[in-house]
Amino acid sequence: MVYELKRQPFRALALALTVPVTAFVVVPFWCIWYIPSFNRPRKTWRWWQCVELCLIRNFADLGRVPEKLGPLIAGPTAAAKDPKTKSVWVDPVPKFILGNIKKYAEINKVEPARIPGYWYDRKGHSVPVGEKAQANEKVLYYCHGGGYVALTAHPSGIYNYMINRLTQCHSDVERTFAIEYRLTTGPPDATSAAFPAALMDALAGYVYLIKELGFKPENIIVGGDSAGANLALALVRYLVELGRTPETPEPIPIPSGLLLISPWCDLGTSHETPTGSYKANAPSDYLLPSDSGLLLHARKLFIKDLGFPFAGDSNPYISSGSAHPEMSGISFKEFPKTLITCGGGETLYDMIYTLKNKMVGELGAEWVKFVEGKDAPHDFLLLQSWDVVSDPVYEVIGEWMEAL
Repeated sequence: MVYELKRQPFRALALALTVPVTAFVVVPFWCIWYIPSFNRPRKTWRWWQCVELCLIRNFADLGRVPEKLGPLIAGPTAAAKDPKTKSVWVDPVPKFILGNIKKYAEINKVEPARIPGYWYDRKGHSVPVGEKAQANEKVLYYCHGGGYVALTAHPSGIYNYMINRLTQCHSDVERTFAIEYRLTTGPPDATSAAFPAALMDALAGYVYLIKELGFKPENIIVGGDSAGANLALALVRYLVELGRTPETPEPIPIPSGLLLISPWCDLGTSHETPTGSYKANAPSDYLLPSDSGLLLHARKLFIKDLGFPFAGDSNPYISSGSAHPEMSGISFKEFPKTLITCGGGETLYDMIYTLKNKMVGELGAEWVKFVEGKDAPHDFLLLQSWDVVSDPVYEVIGEWMEAL
């Protein structure tokens, strides 16, 4: 079960007990326990990284406490604006919802919707909201993570650090556009925004960059982390399919590059094996087990009436990195140059390697670059305290972006 203590007064009572016990008992225990290096999940970790990982595992939006109580901090609403936030509304593009995606939307009762997006400026620059693209201006189009059920692209959220760092990676990138795609919801709240809602929103944001602002597709880099990387994969796959669809009202060219940071690329069960990384790397990652609790709940909500685990194992828009036999013939033909990052200590390690091997096998190692952060947990580029591992990876990302 998840969210069983989300309602008041149970939520308040649980927090009243959890916070002091954690602060005065659990955290001091962790601080002492991880002083000897032999107690640490990885010998290369510093003791305070171990403590930080435990805190994230318990209190982050996909952690143990929110799994029972719901998010501890409410995210901004779509209407939340302040003078420092550069936000725009992005209109839906129903004319481009065709083929299988249209069929999936009908099955899951998903309609196109107007959604917000946020601009991040390169340090030292201030580009007016809605300004047309310069002649050769490049832009990063970003999809945030959060299991499709949590987190936000809003600058007040945790993605401020990583998106700003990524924006500095390319000398010709003056701004990044982060789409606030709809999150999937379900019991005890109303059910909404199952697959392919996020894909429809991501497509609308991509069309906005090209049609409204005039960015050339060859100057757009699509990126994302975790579930956002899954979404970026689905978007590029759909753009490729649109180019092959006779009913397409007009072509939408693919971007120049695809950046996948710790991609959650198998929402099925093909990598849930007793000896796999999802078990072996559990001590060195903050992600909770995917075969129970909130991540299982999130997968079922997202896939909804398409059927779990069937669609998670066999649908290329949902699980590009699936090892299921149904996915043996999946193709990445016409995909742009791709960079994949992975933490050596993360539970998604196996599925990311499966994705990498599939893409390299079809497109070649020169087309698909892979970078591993030694002993690092999931999405380590998001964690400022992992700078010793993440800084070199940011440098590689910058070099890759410059070469596109």
